[in-house]
Amino acid sequence: IHIIDFDDENNIINKNVLLHQAGEIWHIAASPADKAVITTCYNKTSDSRVVSCAAVWRMPSDWDSGSHESPDDSAHNPQTLELLCHLDDSAHRNAAW
Repeated sequence: IHIIDFDDENNIINKNVLLHQAGEIWHIAASPADKAVITTCYNKTSDSRVVSCAAVWRMPSDWDSGSHESPDDSAHNPQTLELLCHLDDSAHRNAAW
């Protein structure tokens, strides 16, 4: 996940990279209550078939949107999202989406 933040007071673009190793994201949403929490709907491969999944994640506690790194620097030190929970839709098909 690439996060781009523009600091209009200082005219600086901040770029951060967060790893989402669970699979290919096709939908992402931010929590309205906590800016560090996001949900993703994603696909992963399991036993040669594609499985749709959803999960809730927390950005790393030391993540700083105002790091002022150059765009090339942040790509070398990506941070991993913390999994809070998987959203299981086995009982209610597609409820997680």
